[in-house]
Amino acid sequence: MISIYRFFILYFLSFFFISFAKSIELKENTFIGIKDQLKEINKNEILELKNLVDKVHKSIKYGIGKNDLVFRDEILEYGEGHCGHLVRILLTELLKKGYSNFDIVYISTYNKRIHTVMQIKLKKSPQIVTLDPTTNLVYPYSVEEILKNPFLSKNVIGTSKYPVYSDLNFWSTVRQVLFIPYYDAFPIKPEKVYTKHINSFFPPPHNIDALFDGNFSTYTATKTGSNTHISISAKLKKESRISSIVIYPYDEKNYPEKIKIMCKRISSSKIIFDSRIFLKRGIIVINLPEGPYCDNLEFNFSKFKGQNRLLIRDIYIYGK
Repeated sequence: MISIYRFFILYFLSFFFISFAKSIELKENTFIGIKDQLKEINKNEILELKNLVDKVHKSIKYGIGKNDLVFRDEILEYGEGHCGHLVRILLTELLKKGYSNFDIVYISTYNKRIHTVMQIKLKKSPQIVTLDPTTNLVYPYSVEEILKNPFLSKNVIGTSKYPVYSDLNFWSTVRQVLFIPYYDAFPIKPEKVYTKHINSFFPPPHNIDALFDGNFSTYTATKTGSNTHISISAKLKKESRISSIVIYPYDEKNYPEKIKIMCKRISSSKIIFDSRIFLKRGIIVINLPEGPYCDNLEFNFSKFKGQNRLLIRDIYIYGK
């Protein structure tokens, strides 16, 4: 479960959609037969996704599980988990298969049901589909489409194992929906942040200390005409297993387009990310589903969009 504090931070950043409407206009006449719907999307791909959902559904026993379990290997080893654990296993499998455009979707209803699913964009189609490894269903629609017309929830691939989380009553009583485009876990705050390019930065409040202060009104900035290859290191309080890194740019017109991240330990170091990046829901998302163990993270920024300098509001490291 995510904290109320983090929930409202994400609200103000517009990462999720909330419906306060207690009565939803149901348009049953827009119901589409599943065979007709599959003609409009990549049939082979969606059936492969259903096989993957089925595999994940059977991988552990559905139950309470342990909330401190984050990564696929430890969830499978424990052998039991709730809907959030099943989604984490599914997310890891999807990332391995090259899917990157997704949201973890946290849903709560007016009758106090809480559930987690995933929605992803297909590789060969603009179609977004919703995957539920708990109920073992695939909806050939996005969550937003189902919320607009809950009768679409009848139009699924598979037979629900838990109708209480998939039937018309569930989808028509949704109160809040939170979309998270990264492998969510526990926040990890660095013990120390330092850089060899200290003279390239402005003095406080726009120096490197603003990177991990959790304050979206502050930002880190290098001076115009300074070094265009910036390295920043974050020493962690203890060796941690990293699930994702989320970078909040200054705005959607100014952000680093090329990032390399080194994971350093006492005896070794390795590159865990080295690529051009694109914004997802206004943020930079780096997912690390295998969970590398790190003592220190070194961020190397280059090739900037907009102003040719580093402009970042915050960096969040997730894991355990």
